[in-house]
Amino acid sequence: MTTPKHPSLRAKIIDQTHRVWQARVTGAFRLYFTVDSGVITLHRVYDPHE
Repeated sequence: MTTPKHPSLRAKIIDQTHRVWQARVTGAFRLYFTVDSGVITLHRVYDPHE
């Protein structure tokens, strides 16, 4: 992955210090992840219905 800023994800950095990204899967679901040397680590999936 060269950049998580694909338009369909609407990804943005939410924590500059730890380089944590947030991406929208749908209008409600969010993914929180980091990218280090091309390795994507998924930290959390936010489901507002849970």
